[in-house]
Amino acid sequence: MKKLTKILAIVLALLCAMTFMISCTSGDKDGEGDKSGGKVDFYITYKGTKIELDKDAKPVLSALGEANDTASLGDCGGFGLQTRYTYDNFVIYTVKNDNGETIDQITLSNDIVETSKGICVGDSADDVIKAYGEPNAKNDTKIEYESGSLVLKFGLDGDSVKSINFIRITAK
Repeated sequence: MKKLTKILAIVLALLCAMTFMISCTSGDKDGEGDKSGGKVDFYITYKGTKIELDKDAKPVLSALGEANDTASLGDCGGFGLQTRYTYDNFVIYTVKNDNGETIDQITLSNDIVETSKGICVGDSADDVIKAYGEPNAKNDTKIEYESGSLVLKFGLDGDSVKSINFIRITAK
């Protein structure tokens, strides 16, 4: 049991480090900004509750009720205390600091919840591009849309969406 706990702690630390590295290296590097023509919405709606990146987490967490699992991930990169809230069909990450608790990431990993444009896990890469337009980045494993400090990333397995991540990039 101690070994499993130690492995889990290492995995969480790596996830936190990767999030921090993305925060420090992503963004509008080439000055082009959002290439999608403003078609990207950085939220989902679940059972009438709008869950939006970079917004106050308190009313969302209250509306969603108790999570299946809650884990404190520690202070990630000096930006605040990161917490993971796991629900049946998605995961929400928040960052809590002097300004309150903000939604930092939303992860979808099944086809029960869809994006505001109707895309869910299992849809094709072509479906994503039809819904959102030309991406900021695309390769065999991902399609990404950026707007300022917000990123919508579709993880791909072949031509099929295997995961959807809404990420807020935090910079010091």
